[in-house]
Amino acid sequence: MKKIIAIAGLTLSAVALFVCAPSQSTRSGAKVVAKTNGWEATLSLRNYDSRTDGKGWWGGSEGSPERVVQNLLVVANQRRINIDRSAFADLSNPRKASWTIHRDHAVLVIIGGDAADSYRCFLTFRKGKLTERRVEDGEFPKNFYEMTQYTAKPVPD
Repeated sequence: MKKIIAIAGLTLSAVALFVCAPSQSTRSGAKVVAKTNGWEATLSLRNYDSRTDGKGWWGGSEGSPERVVQNLLVVANQRRINIDRSAFADLSNPRKASWTIHRDHAVLVIIGGDAADSYRCFLTFRKGKLTERRVEDGEFPKNFYEMTQYTAKPVPD
C-alpha cells in the first residue's frame, strides 16, 4: 500500500510540474509577463481592496479575488501600444499570458481564475492597435462570453 501511495504521489507531482510550466509566460511577484517575436505584454497586479473594488470581476465571481490587474503594458517591435482601461480593468487572478502571432494580427491570451471562476481573455491587435477583446468563461466558453470592438474612425470636419 505504501508503494502505491508513493508512486501516486510522484505521478501527481510530475503532472503538477507539467501543468504549471509556463509557455511564453513568467509570473514574478505582482506581474505576469508574456514575450514572443517582438511582442511583449506586462500585466501589473495589485491586491484586491474590498473597500474600493466592488464586484463583477472575471476570475472573482465566486468570492473576492486575491489580485486584480492594475495596468497592462504592451510593446510591439519596441513601440508602446496604448491600451484602453476597459480592456483589462475587470480581470482578476491572472495565472499566465501568451502570444499567438498571425500574418496580419497578434493575439494576447490571458488565462485567469480557477475552476468555476476561470476565464480566457483574448486581446487582438491589428496594425499596432487594440481592435478586439473577447473574454470567455473557462467552463462554458461558447455559452458565456463578452466581446468588445475598439475603433478609431476619424471625425469629419
